[in-house]
Amino acid sequence: MNNRANAKRDAKLLGTVEAGQVHEQSKADYKQWAIWSKANQKDYTEPF
Repeated sequence: MNNRANAKRDAKLLGTVEAGQVHEQSKADYKQWAIWSKANQKDYTEPF
């Protein structure tokens, strides 16, 4: 679910598998997505 949520930048879906500070950081990452370099965007959407 985490990888799927990151690929779509879906905070609601991510909330099903993350909580607390980790979830808050991920939501902040989603909000800053537009100003990230293409390389950072690619790294973020790759499964881990």
